[in-house]
Amino acid sequence: MRDLLSKFFAFHGASLATADFQFIDFWQEADSFATEIFTSLNLDSKKVASSFYNRYQRAKLATRFYQDSGPCDSGFTNPSYEPVDVVSFDDRAAMSTNLKNFADMLGDWIESYACLESHERVAGKQIRVPERSVKDIRKMSRKTEYQERIKHFVKKNFSFYRFFLFDS
Repeated sequence: MRDLLSKFFAFHGASLATADFQFIDFWQEADSFATEIFTSLNLDSKKVASSFYNRYQRAKLATRFYQDSGPCDSGFTNPSYEPVDVVSFDDRAAMSTNLKNFADMLGDWIESYACLESHERVAGKQIRVPERSVKDIRKMSRKTEYQERIKHFVKKNFSFYRFFLFDS
């Protein structure tokens, strides 16, 4: 994808800064991570999966406030411009761990790059929507039904694996 974008911008006489590549890479990874979570949640409950999807879409509204450097004259945000560690979905981990890692990654991005240059009350509400959505995803990670998914799978399937491993 990066090569394709480089060729496109080179052809059109434009350039893309390193920060822009980081921005694109981050959101591609975030979309991939969200897709894995959505797919996994969808196996259990379509309602929960669509709720997660809607929260993620609201969290992505923070991209409107993206700024990769310079002063941020804001009463609502104070970006640090520090690189964000990108985490991938871990299919061996419990869903709660994946949800928490995902929410932390989104929260770190908002803290690092979201700059709302306005002091109006309405503008303050705009940045609160993505922040609240990330907070809601964090709340999902604390639900008990997502805490022990891996242990339930192992317990449920242990007799099959024990037969397969020890009786052959």
